[in-house]
Amino acid sequence: MKEIYVGTKREGLLCYVWGYGYDAEGRLSTITTMNGRQDTIGIVTAIYDTDGKVQKKIFDDRRASEACVVELDDTTKLKRESLNYMKSWRKAKRPMRKIVEKDEYGNWTQRTGFALDGHPTYITKRSIIYEGMESDWERLALQDKVKSVRQYSYIAVPMGVETVLRGKKQGHFFAYEFDAQGRIISDEAFTEKGVSVKTVKYEYGENGKLQKEEHRTPAGALTKYIEYQYGDEGYCKSGAIYNEKSEQTGKVVFRHDWEGNRMQETVYEKDGTKSEDYRYFYDSYGQRIGRKVITSSTENVYPYRRTWNFRQRMTSEEILLPEDKLDRYTYQYNKKGEVISGTEQPAGQPEEKFVYKFHRDEKGNWKIRIKYVDDIPVLYEERKYVYYEE
Repeated sequence: MKEIYVGTKREGLLCYVWGYGYDAEGRLSTITTMNGRQDTIGIVTAIYDTDGKVQKKIFDDRRASEACVVELDDTTKLKRESLNYMKSWRKAKRPMRKIVEKDEYGNWTQRTGFALDGHPTYITKRSIIYEGMESDWERLALQDKVKSVRQYSYIAVPMGVETVLRGKKQGHFFAYEFDAQGRIISDEAFTEKGVSVKTVKYEYGENGKLQKEEHRTPAGALTKYIEYQYGDEGYCKSGAIYNEKSEQTGKVVFRHDWEGNRMQETVYEKDGTKSEDYRYFYDSYGQRIGRKVITSSTENVYPYRRTWNFRQRMTSEEILLPEDKLDRYTYQYNKKGEVISGTEQPAGQPEEKFVYKFHRDEKGNWKIRIKYVDDIPVLYEERKYVYYEE
């Protein structure tokens, strides 16, 4: 995300427009205030130091009666924007009811505010310019149009100073297939030893929304499938679960907050009992920061806590295990969004720092990734890609 434009209308007339600009690190760098004619009446520029802290704020007020003020908390994240008009503070209050329109990525583009008597009082519109395509390609930090990718993992075997060979299979394996829009259409899961467990196929509608998912054995036999339904607001509200004979065996129900964040996921069996029940929590930027497990019949599904940076990348994660135990992880990224280093601390173990070294193909995607702990190679991962031809 590089730029966001927000405009407010009252009685059909455009009152103010704010333009938010971000630097290459995803930090808020400029706020431009414009009047209804979109003439610039004020600019605030933030200068950051090498540690990412705000070093200087420059206020360029084009009219003495108006000023734009940015309030920052102790981590320099934007908390609130206020407009000082004729020396009288006006801070937006949340109305009793809002109607929200969203774009295809789930970000709101228009909000209508209503007074207590039910009459609309203002409309706020937001135009978002995205950096790159919002797709599974981007989520996985893949370069170019990848048609499929398979990942293999091995114990690293050092041979001399520079050479690292593959040992026994161990680690994270997967196989993804993508459509031409970068959406995953096939997801093959494996054990830590690289044995195929199942494949999930995804089907999307013309609007790009997920319509159906099929679960199949490694031999290709259908075991179950889910058909999803959406509400008028565009959110997925439920999914009907069927077995291989097309007999309905259950239902999954989703609940969202007014901003579209999925707050609850519940799976009901045919007799109405709950087999899965989860609650999700989000920060003010819409990033999922936690999960609470109410009921689960699935193995190794635990609550977690997460933190994120401004570029929507996870920086830390805690897995809450039974008996008050924790697995802790932290992550650091390069500009492409790939994890390059971090820390790991399984429950009851000392913290270890790790670093990745990469070997890339001609597209810029890594084909070999070696994980080092204390300069010793411990994991050898390999990927094989197939690309869409231009």
